[in-house]
Amino acid sequence: MKASPVHDDLNHIPFAQLDFDRHHRKGVPEIVLADRKTVEQSLAIAEAFLERNGRAILSRVPPALEEALIARYGREGFEWYRASRTVILRRGVYPQPNGGRVAILTAGTSDQPIAEEAAIVCREMGCQVSTYYDVGVAGLHRLFGPLRQALEVEDVDVIIVAAGMDGALPSVVSGLVDVP
Repeated sequence: MKASPVHDDLNHIPFAQLDFDRHHRKGVPEIVLADRKTVEQSLAIAEAFLERNGRAILSRVPPALEEALIARYGREGFEWYRASRTVILRRGVYPQPNGGRVAILTAGTSDQPIAEEAAIVCREMGCQVSTYYDVGVAGLHRLFGPLRQALEVEDVDVIIVAAGMDGALPSVVSGLVDVP
């Protein structure tokens, strides 16, 4: 049996198998989920992505890793999005791909950090992003203006809905729109 070319692009470090070419295959870069990794593991993985791809994206970055990143790269050496705990490291000029148009809706204000994480990743994929916060079903009337803006004015290709406590908003939005 011949090995799949998908597996040829994996790079092994002692504790992780890194998929450097995911962005070419899927259109989405690999994101390093830093939560529950040691600082050393997160730094090693980030450095491997920087070496190979010129960019590393880390999500759910804990305070200890933030301190280690500052020590290694300096405060100006990376983009830090505190609210969403997301970090982007770049080495040299990283070409931005051209993506689609994305609207991100949140049910409540507490969903904003997750929405911001999604927005950052979408922008890194070259997408234009619009965000609309606190439009959950508890005040359904707040939803219609943002949906109209996203669909009719911005002509979005996809809508992302974050609804942690609400849980109902994704189904409501799905039933109202003709985009994924």
